[in-house]
Amino acid sequence: MVWIHGGGFCTGTGSSVLYEPPYLVQQGAVIVSINYRLGALGFLSLPTAGIPGNMGLKDQRMSFRWVRENIARFGGDPNNVTIFGESAGGASVQLHYLSEDSRPYFQKAIAQSGTAFNEWVWQREPVERTRKLAQLLGCKGDSDEDVLATLMNAPAEKMAALQNQVLSEREQTLLLRFPFTPVIEKAGSEDAIITEHPSQATEKKFREEIPIVLGSTNEEGLLLWPMIPEKLPFYSSDPSRFIPGTLTIQGDENARYASDEIARFFFQNQPVSLDTIGSIATVLGDNLNMLAGYVAAELHARYQSAPMYMYVFSFVGELNKYRQEMQVPPEHPGAAHGDDLYYLFSSTAYKTEVADDESTAGKFRAYLCNLWVNFARTGNPNPQGTADWTPIERSTQDADQYFPSVMNLEHVDSNKMTTELFYERFQFWKNLYHKFNGSHLLPQIE
Repeated sequence: MVWIHGGGFCTGTGSSVLYEPPYLVQQGAVIVSINYRLGALGFLSLPTAGIPGNMGLKDQRMSFRWVRENIARFGGDPNNVTIFGESAGGASVQLHYLSEDSRPYFQKAIAQSGTAFNEWVWQREPVERTRKLAQLLGCKGDSDEDVLATLMNAPAEKMAALQNQVLSEREQTLLLRFPFTPVIEKAGSEDAIITEHPSQATEKKFREEIPIVLGSTNEEGLLLWPMIPEKLPFYSSDPSRFIPGTLTIQGDENARYASDEIARFFFQNQPVSLDTIGSIATVLGDNLNMLAGYVAAELHARYQSAPMYMYVFSFVGELNKYRQEMQVPPEHPGAAHGDDLYYLFSSTAYKTEVADDESTAGKFRAYLCNLWVNFARTGNPNPQGTADWTPIERSTQDADQYFPSVMNLEHVDSNKMTTELFYERFQFWKNLYHKFNGSHLLPQIE
């Protein structure tokens, strides 16, 4: 099992300080945790100067090659590799899943709280951002040669320190934006990862069928809890900030319409304030993660025949470390983005040893690790002799009312498939996307 860490493609590490895998190893898995270039060093793009972008994703692919060539020496099976990751790591997993040139290196995939359809995955105006970074680094000219020479001679630390300044003023006031992330590469680019919109990539028939697990936590936006009060004035004065970045909005009148619809549905027309912070977290969680997962699932159901097992992680216990770190009050229940991590891994940084094996959290940890390793071993997450978690149903291309049944991972055992967790919100977003994009399955990514 090859782990790809998250961090918005601009931060994070695969270090064992954060991702020590004893519980997965106890279930019989061989774990490889990788690092890859981040931020400008990993995702800056200037194709006319020979920088196609996605270097960080290509680092990941190189790691997959290493695993295939070497993992047998560590007791692993090069012909039974599962790539798995969370957040930007989950998005990376699905990008490789949609890339025919990556697929020979793995046989299964698990994408946690990140897909190829998340709005924060795709870099907007990449060439302009690259040129702006070069200017911040002291570039005096405007030619590709000048820009490239400046970037090549700049200290990595300085590039990292300045990269957030390439974002526009408005982007810098949003709760979540990353400066350098993946791009659609030109067809024919060397070692390209993805050369078309992910919706189009999903429609293709791949050479091999690869089972996939995909899901999110039930309250993704709780991760933003402590940041919301600081940004609140921007959102209360300009509610268009709640409009998803993948919704194609043109003109002030359309922006007002979309903003008003979001306000009616999520806030029941109450003012955006500290009193509605829970609703703020929910709408942003939908924008940034939840909706994208359901879009990815429906597209898969329409065009792919490989099994997809979908889940929502709802368990709350003493290893929900991000919920704890963000100091989410108990009256706002739910699992935050990243709260699944320490039911798979141990971490000295987060002191996960507080949960012993016989505690409720410890038992849920063993349960979740068993599901993940079962899937890695066989392509089916269910414990032997059970079939509670079923793959999502296939969908025909004209099935307008499609909505997948997902496993609600809420208890140590006796979890059930459900269609109730996101249904009403999905219908709301679906209608809004149909009005402006023509379909919720065509998110705007550039």
